[in-house]
This record gives sequence, structure tokens and C-alpha cells, in this order.
Amino acid sequence: MIYLDYSANTPADPAVLEAFVQTEQRYIGNPNSTHTAGREALDEMNRATAHIAALLDVDPAEIIYTSGASESNNLAIKGIVQASRHQGQHIISTALEHSSVSGTLSALQWQGCEIDLVRINRDGTVDLE
Repeated sequence: MIYLDYSANTPADPAVLEAFVQTEQRYIGNPNSTHTAGREALDEMNRATAHIAALLDVDPAEIIYTSGASESNNLAIKGIVQASRHQGQHIISTALEHSSVSGTLSALQWQGCEIDLVRINRDGTVDLE
């Protein structure tokens, strides 16, 4: 079989998969729990978050974990709208967006945002007119 839907799911790199399996087996507790296993999991999660933050040169508090791309799109778009609410509520997008984007835009439209969708030419480029 030839799998071409890498936008929906991509096979994990073997090194990443191995790191996940080792972490999953070693840190079995819920990091939100106060028992020993939970505290150990939280410590590891904080260590990993600090490492990621250092690589990105950001504060660890700026790292947000989501369950996937759809949740990330939703959070990012709503976050930008909220952060710039005093600058306007006009969003320009395209009709070709993923449903996680178009659905979020529809919800924001119901909340008073002005949404304009630009046309896409037959060759896939944005119609600048």
C-alpha cells in the first residue's frame, strides 16, 4: 500500500517512538496526581518542557501541549483574536482551510468577528483582486 495522507497522520520516527515507549513505561502516573508516581511524571514533564523551551529560547510557561493539530489551530486562532481584540475583529482566510480552522472561524463569526474568505484561482493561488 502507498500511503499519501501524511497530513492526517505521519508514522513516528523510530527514535521518537522508542523515547515515547521508554517514558510511558517509566513514568506511569498522571502528572496531575499528588501520589509519588504522579509527582515523578510531573517532574519529567517539567524537565522535558524546560528542555523544549531552551531549544526554542522561550519561557517554559509559553509551551502549551495540545492533543493534535485541530486543537492547536483552534487555540492559536482564538488566542490571536483575544490578544488583538482592541485592534479589530476582521479575519481574512480562504475557503480551502482545514475544518479545524473554518470551524473556529465560523464560531468567531457568531461572536462578532468579521470573516472574509478570499477566492482561490484554478492554479491554487490566492486571487489578489
